[in-house]
Parts: sequence; structure tokens; C-alpha cells
Amino acid sequence: MTAPQDIYRMIIEPIRLADQPGLLLQRYMTGMQLVWDRVFDKLLTQPEVVDWERTPSEAIRWLLWHVGFTSDFDYLFGPEGLDETEQRKLASVAVPLWKERFTQRGLEDLIRFFFGKEVLFFDYFFFRWILDENYVDDIWDGLDIWSVQPGGTDLDEYWSLILIEDMDQTLNQVLLRYMLELERPASERFYVIPMSLIEEFYTLDRWQPWLTGGTATLDGDVVKILKVTGEESIILDTPEAYDWDNMLIKAKTQLHGDQAQAGQIWLLFRVNEAKDRWYRLAYQNELATIFLYKYDGTLTNVASLAFELDVDVWYTFTVHVEQKSASVIIRFFLDNVLMLEYEDFTLTVNKGTIAIGRGGPGTINQAWFDWIRVQPIPAETLEITP
Repeated sequence: MTAPQDIYRMIIEPIRLADQPGLLLQRYMTGMQLVWDRVFDKLLTQPEVVDWERTPSEAIRWLLWHVGFTSDFDYLFGPEGLDETEQRKLASVAVPLWKERFTQRGLEDLIRFFFGKEVLFFDYFFFRWILDENYVDDIWDGLDIWSVQPGGTDLDEYWSLILIEDMDQTLNQVLLRYMLELERPASERFYVIPMSLIEEFYTLDRWQPWLTGGTATLDGDVVKILKVTGEESIILDTPEAYDWDNMLIKAKTQLHGDQAQAGQIWLLFRVNEAKDRWYRLAYQNELATIFLYKYDGTLTNVASLAFELDVDVWYTFTVHVEQKSASVIIRFFLDNVLMLEYEDFTLTVNKGTIAIGRGGPGTINQAWFDWIRVQPIPAETLEITP
């Protein structure tokens, strides 16, 4: 039922008839009618106030108060905090966020939702082998771990590692700290490392930034380059402005096929803006040799080392690039063991993109890739503690 908006008509009819013909009472009530109209209009807009999309800007903070973000969280809304669009988003997801608070899922959802960044979370138990409670497989991928005997430990603080992809270098670290402090369980510590690239290939949208063609496919969460003959590669389409001077590149690689067949698997990195100067690390199966090439108009082998990799086995290729004033030093690690080192005084391209591929005439081997990461050196870190 809707109340009448003309309050003069709410007066009984005999009084209104007596007010004729001068309408003195009606004119007297003009001010009250104006106040009534404003109050009534405000009442009709109440459903909009509690709607995170339609609520007026001045009511957003009030709305957030009623979904749990009281004055204790005023730091989220200062100059370094959430803008109006982000505040509306927070109001829309406040309930599920509170339900997931202090959990790995909640933390990952928060970072992806508010920052649009990819995130990897490794908690206390990931870095510790608890006897009879865990097992060892290739997911550890060189991360530091140590054993914890049943019955507990004398450590009174537990650290978790958070890797966040900041490819375009736009991460608001002040706001990130606010958010992680909100998500941190009382006795936990977070160690945060922004990464230039985190690529696990586990969803199709993560596949989109890679310029692909030919036979490269995404099979599950593994990139498989299946070309039978010739060369083929896929390249990460990064903006020209990306500057990965000193970097650590890691990629899980596998030469899949026949041990007796010719085949190459390679990682191309350190590309200039025009993408016509670069370095490439390539393992050649039939020669059982790793080669480091540079391309500056001509492809030149600048370093090599003989060793043999098995087919159908995952290895971790790591390239450490160190920029000097007049040279660049490139170090290659196989499963975290230094295998090759080269200093180049002539080609020191410093833009960041990478490509993965396979090649060699007449080959039938496939090149498989997974878990590609690029980390700035030295790493920029955040520590979130009580």
C-alpha cells in the first residue's frame, strides 16, 4: 500500500471545504509538503541504499559497515586503499570473503578478485615433510623443504610463501599488505614475492597471452608442441615496456618421444623491443648436448656442454641472467645444479619476454612445458607479521 503524497488531502473533507475559497491552510502547509516529499522520496530509495551497484557514493561506507567492515577497517578506504569501484566490489563479496577468511582459498580468491593477479600459495605444511602424513613427488620442484617429526616442533611461528604475478608492475603493495593483514591467521606469517611471470597453463585464459600456431596445444595443464618436422615455438606476448634486467627463469621441460630420434627442446629469453635480438638455450637430443645461442642477425652458438637427458622425464631448466655495466652473464642450471656459464660483451638485450619450442629437421620428438616462472633478481619481498 502506498501512502498519499499530498498531505493536504490527508485532512478530513469538512476542514478542506471550510478552507475554501482562500486556501489559507493549504498555503500554510506548503513547507510541510516539501519536507514530506523529500522524506517520502528517501523512503522509496531505501532498497537502492542496500544494493551495492545502485547505492549512492556517500552511502557505500555505511553499507560496508553493515557487512562487517566497521571503523576498525578505515585503513582500507584511505588514499592508498580501495577506490569507489573496488569498494562496491568488496560490498558484493563481503559475506563469502568472511566465510573463507584465514583459509588458503579465501586468500587466493581475494588477491585474484581485487588485484586481478595470478597467485600461488604454499603453506606451512607444503614446506615440511611430516612423516606418515605426506609423500614426495615432482610438485616440490626445487622448493626448500625439511622434515618434521610427529609430535610437533618448537617453532612458535609458521611461515607461508605467497607468489604473486605482477607482470605489468602495477601491484598496489600498500593495499596488498592491508588485505593480507586482514586474511592472516593470528599466529601465521606471510612471506610475499612479486613475480614477473607465473605460468602453470591450467586454464584457457592463461593460454591466451601466448602467440601460438601450428601444432602447439594445451593438454590438461601442459603445453605440448607436437610438430613432426622443422621448428616451432610459441612466444609470450608481453608489452614492449616490460623490463626484466636481472631475472631468474624456470621451466619444467620434457622431451617426449624416442631416445634414438633427433630432437631439440628450447627456451628463448632476453628479447629486445623489436624481438630481433635474443638468447636461446637448446638441448639437442641426438648430440646429447646443451647449446647456448645468441641471435643478433645471425644465430651463433656461444657455449655448449655435453650431457644426456632422458626422454619422457621432467627436468627443471633454470636460467639466471645477471646484467653488468658492459656485459651480461648467463647461467644455466639443470634441476638446480649449475651446468653452464657464459659472459657476453656484445649482445646485452634487456627486455623481457620468453618463448618455448622444439625443432630439428626430420624429428618426431615432442616438447612439453609446464610451470614457467620469471622472478626479478634481487627479489622484492613483503613480510606480513603480527
